Amino acid sequence: MNSSILPSPRGSVIFKQMDDGAVLYCTDTEAYFGLNPVGVTIWRFLETGATEPEALLNAVHNAFPDAPAGDVRGDVMEFLDELREAGLVGASTRDRDSR
Repeated sequence: MNSSILPSPRGSVIFKQMDDGAVLYCTDTEAYFGLNPVGVTIWRFLETGATEPEALLNAVHNAFPDAPAGDVRGDVMEFLDELREAGLVGASTRDRDSR
């Protein structure tokens, strides 16, 4: 993955589970962001405060074992970039504490 530490969900983001995914709502920007089941798995993992990228990749691969590992890695990286660009995640607590 691009970074050695995963980002953390921003406190201004509300997560709402739906039947076929979830919606994120940012109270700062009033923007909505839809999640499919893979996105839900990633978001829930980020909510735990875990910071190890390989652990996230393993969690996604375990939840979706039929997905090729190479696809999982690329898709997770792309999704994390989308979350960053949308302002839904920021530096992890561990990353902020080390400054």
